[in-house]
Amino acid sequence: MKPFDKFKIVSFTFFLMIFSIFSCSETNESNEMEEETTGPKVYVAGIRPIDELTSVAELWINNTPRNIASNNTSGTASSVFVSGDDVYVTGHESSGTFNIATVWKNGVPDKLTDGSKNSTSASIFIDNNDVYVAGDEVETIGFNARVWKNGVMTDLSDGFQSRATSVFVSNNDVYAAGWQIPNFEFTAVVWKNGVATQLTDGSKFATASSVYVSGSDVYVGGSEYNNNTDKILIAKIWKNGIPTDLTDGTKSAVVEAVLVSGNDVYAVGMQNIGGQFQDAATVWKNGVATYLTDGTKYARAHSIFIHNDNIYIAGTEAGNRIDAAKIWKNGVATNLTDGINLGRAFSVFVK
Repeated sequence: MKPFDKFKIVSFTFFLMIFSIFSCSETNESNEMEEETTGPKVYVAGIRPIDELTSVAELWINNTPRNIASNNTSGTASSVFVSGDDVYVTGHESSGTFNIATVWKNGVPDKLTDGSKNSTSASIFIDNNDVYVAGDEVETIGFNARVWKNGVMTDLSDGFQSRATSVFVSNNDVYAAGWQIPNFEFTAVVWKNGVATQLTDGSKFATASSVYVSGSDVYVGGSEYNNNTDKILIAKIWKNGIPTDLTDGTKSAVVEAVLVSGNDVYAVGMQNIGGQFQDAATVWKNGVATYLTDGTKYARAHSIFIHNDNIYIAGTEAGNRIDAAKIWKNGVATNLTDGINLGRAFSVFVK
């Protein structure tokens, strides 16, 4: 992983079968999903470049961009969720002065804040027609964790600098994952109905990036430093607050998303397997890692979804000049952008 400055706000934004692993190239990408015109629709949220300097919020459906950005305004689409015939995307767009947390329903934007200060949103979940969004808004102390339900905000910060990066609703309970800084250090946190539980002791940097609830079990994915000297990130999953390390702390790794399917627990993120920037997009199944890329250049998996035993993963890999948005189906990669200007894929939903 790239060197990490813990005082910079970084989102590890900061869910059955055996994979066939392919080395990815920009000249030999699969068109398999594009051919599935009668099959499921694959929705991907991310950013698409419109020129060398500007990337905009984007939604792809079966690899085709739908151009949801307002007047090509700089922004990010962080998460996508499909409910019935409605497609919801959340992220932010720039007003020219501040980022404004935004929800798009069927391509129509709705701002969550008044635009008088910076706000972003990282995750969206629909339950019984209610729209839940996790994110943050800047206040005097810095970033403040937020969850919005149908546009009504709940402050999760407890007075600490904080951010909510994931939201999940189960049996009328609202779960969020993210981080707080209660005592000068990032601490991984999960909230249930607005009440925070710290997953780490605050002695070293840690953050939670994803929450998933299966039955009565609450799974949280994230990362934590091995120690305050080496500062190597360990990829972790907490199940009901009990941590499991997915990596040994000799090379940095992070979990971006976690998902449970049947008896199997999946996580996706990245693991460094070489030198600086040699980060492989990685999927873990029950703790066993499979690399989606060869680690010769920077790559990261951000989101996973399983549909009809097919595994879809959205992520990023360095392209010809800069990061390209990618989608993997059962380990086979398809580029959504060309890697000449900045593109990234942060979320996938299949229906």
